[in-house]
Amino acid sequence: SNELSTGIKNVADIVKKADNLELYAMLLDLQSKALELQEENTQLKQQLEDRSRIESLRARIIRHDQPFITLQDDDNHILYCAQCWDSKEKLIQMNTEPKPAKFVCPSCKNEGIYDRQAYERYIQSRKPRGPRIQ
Repeated sequence: SNELSTGIKNVADIVKKADNLELYAMLLDLQSKALELQEENTQLKQQLEDRSRIESLRARIIRHDQPFITLQDDDNHILYCAQCWDSKEKLIQMNTEPKPAKFVCPSCKNEGIYDRQAYERYIQSRKPRGPRIQ
């Protein structure tokens, strides 16, 4: 912690005044190690926070027939890429096309249909109608 670093510096100042260079060098080395430990501690705390966030997301995931996921309690029903979640534990929002009811991931290009009935209606509406001219 910062207290440890300050404590070592205070002792180092006293040792420097006492003119013991060997002990002073050892204290500087110790201070350097303390800073490394502090940095490592910060990184571990961040990793733990990330892991905790991912675990809480994992508990909210709803899987579907097609390769997309949604989150429980999400009133917006946002579609996320199942492939990106499974491989990188990242929530990547799908680009959706409402008319054909299709989706595509901007990151990994995973794609599919999120509403089969809407997709079928779209396909039917695109078929030519009326008599065929021979």
